[in-house]
This record gives sequence, C-alpha cells and structure tokens, in this order.
Amino acid sequence: MIKKQFSGSSDVRATDQEKASLWDVADYESMTKIIKLLQSKDRAVRRLILNDLEYNLTRRWNDQRSDTRVNGLKFEPLQVEFSDNLVVNSGLILLSELLSGEAFEVPLWLASGTGTAEVSQDQETLSQENARNSVMAEGWRTSDGNSVKMGCRFDPNTASADIKEFGSFDEVVAGDMEWRVIIQGQALAHTQGSTFYMSFHTLYLNPK
Repeated sequence: MIKKQFSGSSDVRATDQEKASLWDVADYESMTKIIKLLQSKDRAVRRLILNDLEYNLTRRWNDQRSDTRVNGLKFEPLQVEFSDNLVVNSGLILLSELLSGEAFEVPLWLASGTGTAEVSQDQETLSQENARNSVMAEGWRTSDGNSVKMGCRFDPNTASADIKEFGSFDEVVAGDMEWRVIIQGQALAHTQGSTFYMSFHTLYLNPK
C-alpha cells in the first residue's frame, strides 16, 4: 500500500499498480481488436475484456504461457513487468477538482519514458519522456468497481528505446501529471519496427 501526504491534510492511501508489457509486431492486429472492444460503449463488454486482459497479463508475469488468449485472440506478450505507482500532488489536486466540478480535463494522455529517477510526490513530468499517446485513440480509460483502469499502446513506429517509466496527463503537451511509475523490473527494450509496448494501469480509490 502506498501512503501519500497531500497539502497537510489527512493521509490519502491508494494501492495502484502498473502492468507494462512488450509485444512482437506480429501481435499488433490482435491487440487492435482487443482495444476496440475495450472502447465499447457497453460497460459489461469493457469489464469482461478488462478482466480477461488483466488475468492473462498476470499469467504471463507468472511465466504461464500455454493457451493464453483474450476473447479468443492469441495473447503472447514478450515481457510483462508489474510495478506500484505514485499519484503525485498535481494528480491529487486534479482528481479533487474533477470531483468538485472545478476541472473538466480528464487525464486522457499516457506518456512513456526512459528515465529512472526515483518517483516523488512533487514531480510534474516524467524524468525523460519519449512518447505520448491518446488513451481515446490507442487505449482505454474506464471505471471498474472502486478503481479506474486505463491503458495505452505505443505502436511499432515509436523510436527504439528502453522504456522504464509511464505517467498520465490531461494535455497532449505538458499539462498536469496524474501519476508516475517506474518499472521495477527490466526495462521494456522496444525496437522500432519489430515490437510495440503497452501500459495497463489501475488506480484504486480506497477509503483510508
């Protein structure tokens, strides 16, 4: 459990988790079909596919590779890394403003980077951002019980990089950062034209 301090107020607690994955370019079309299902207007369909996707990412993380499919589609990521994240101060402020109706820009942009600087509460950017994509175009953001689940794919044309961090933002450039995570395992060694990578992030809204 991650314990956070926010502007001198009572503690805010959350258990947030990142599931980062690296894929062969041959799986790109299958993932396109999965993402389209995750963008469905039918909440029941979204939740079914989300649960299936999350379950199979966990299986792959546990090195269980046989008969791994999502909605009947082949599901074989090259690598999966689990990490805990931190909702930063700007993210806590943004969430409170959204809940009060004082802000309207939901964080719908997900950025990746190669930086390895330790995560801290006062950060406003990634350490070394390399790409930023629209969750609405290349991913999803949806509620699931007491959690918000979001994710985004970074396509094979993204420049080669060793991906080590992710974060969500409310603007295509700069903007307020909601959370930041450092991959605690091996970096995702993305090779342009040969692989693509994806972030699957869960933000749990827990009572303290």
